[in-house]
Amino acid sequence: LLGEMAVTFCVTFTFVNSVGSVSIVRGRSMLPTLEGGEAPFGADLVLVSSLAKRKCHPGDIVVCRSPISPSVYLVKRLIAEPEDVVQNIANGELVAIPPGHCWIEGDNVFESGDSTQFGPVPQGLLVGKVYAVLWPPSRLQWLTHQPVADVPHSFRVPKRNH
Repeated sequence: LLGEMAVTFCVTFTFVNSVGSVSIVRGRSMLPTLEGGEAPFGADLVLVSSLAKRKCHPGDIVVCRSPISPSVYLVKRLIAEPEDVVQNIANGELVAIPPGHCWIEGDNVFESGDSTQFGPVPQGLLVGKVYAVLWPPSRLQWLTHQPVADVPHSFRVPKRNH
């Protein structure tokens, strides 16, 4: 029995870290795109692909570990990539995103603990890309890439071509 449990744990751990998982959205930070609430019936349950974490682009919804509290997982929108510049919507400051980092925000930016408060996030904390809402059935849908300009976020300064 102990051997079977160990094998089950190893297979599950490998699957979640290599392929994907399901995550519950908590809080109001991603309204109106995703609804957080009390699990299991009042919150969106989303499909997260771990395989796609290296292929995320601004506008994608991602899951990452909190840089402040690594045991907490955040569901946010990727706003900017390494070497981009953003104007922080919270304070108006220009922030250059360093190599190996990204800028994340909730769609409900004024009710979100995100990069507007803690700054750029190491890309190593990204867990995966959110592809679909699986629950509740009334919200079952694939999530399409939403350009950052369609929701109020920090302004991503266009790159200059030299």
